[in-house]
Amino acid sequence: MMAVAAASATALALAGCSAPADDDSEGPTTLTFWHGYTEADGEVLDQIVADFNDSQDDYVIKTETKTWAVIDDTLLPALSSDEGPDIVAMPAERMPVYADRGAFVDLTDFYDSDDSNTAELAEQSVDMVTVDGTPYGVPTGFVPLSVFYNKALFTARGHRRVPHDLGRMGRGSEGAHGR
Repeated sequence: MMAVAAASATALALAGCSAPADDDSEGPTTLTFWHGYTEADGEVLDQIVADFNDSQDDYVIKTETKTWAVIDDTLLPALSSDEGPDIVAMPAERMPVYADRGAFVDLTDFYDSDDSNTAELAEQSVDMVTVDGTPYGVPTGFVPLSVFYNKALFTARGHRRVPHDLGRMGRGSEGAHGR
């Protein structure tokens, strides 16, 4: 992942092990959506969902606002018991933990579809929701970061360059902020 990729960008991921969505053949399909936006951003997201629900008759998105910590603590157990969400929003850096455990749906077909508009997304934002070559989410934000550092101090510590991926940020002597 490039250094400019935002560690805090949020992605929407489809939960793969959750209970099937309510599929009432006489009405819309209901999908449960967990998110951790508890401030004004949550109100904006809830309005976007309400607008989507009002815009068509095939699907109803039911939001459940939880703190990020609650999502982290309860997502895997909820999915294991078929009580998890169909869709979840989370910071992109948390996605590999869940993808590695099979909690998300492979979205390759969605990204390959001409109807998805994914070709219009910034490549780096798609990289943030991709784990081991497989896309598991759809980026909802992309915030470039800047790194400021003292080259002389880095050189004195034996560093040849600033860390270039999130996997090395903050780890031992290779970390961006050192010790």
